[in-house]
Amino acid sequence: MNTCYANARPVPASTPEDYATCANIWLEASLLAHDFVDPSLWKAQRKAMEQHYLPSSQVILLKSGERPLAFAASCRPEDEDLLAALFVAPACWRKGLGSVLLRHVMQGRNSLRLDVYRANTGALAFYEGMGFVPVGESVCGHTGQPQIAMRWTAPVLPPR
Repeated sequence: MNTCYANARPVPASTPEDYATCANIWLEASLLAHDFVDPSLWKAQRKAMEQHYLPSSQVILLKSGERPLAFAASCRPEDEDLLAALFVAPACWRKGLGSVLLRHVMQGRNSLRLDVYRANTGALAFYEGMGFVPVGESVCGHTGQPQIAMRWTAPVLPPR
């Protein structure tokens, strides 16, 4: 079995150490996946990610043993479930961990919205493959990059 999968389990992140771990994953993955943005922007935002954004969200950390692999952060602004972040440690990319984590986040929700950079074609394809559809476009206030709003809606089961 791939070491990225071995005993992978989602756990709530709630300590400063958890948030620091997630911020490190976020920074490493952002520098690689968002190479169309000046790296200094990501580096300058790392502390805010750790100390503000993550603690104010519901964060799930995917771990194998004690090894952190990925995390997802969600929140509920304006009474809508929002996936604010989903990042996998680059050493574990393309191993299915993003799908495992996203399915965990989707459980018990009727819908989920997110924004993804238009230039991040890999992430766009991933979210489309997970059932998200584009619902709008905007420009990210932090980076100036075009982003696509996407929404997933849980299937409605027919009555018995």
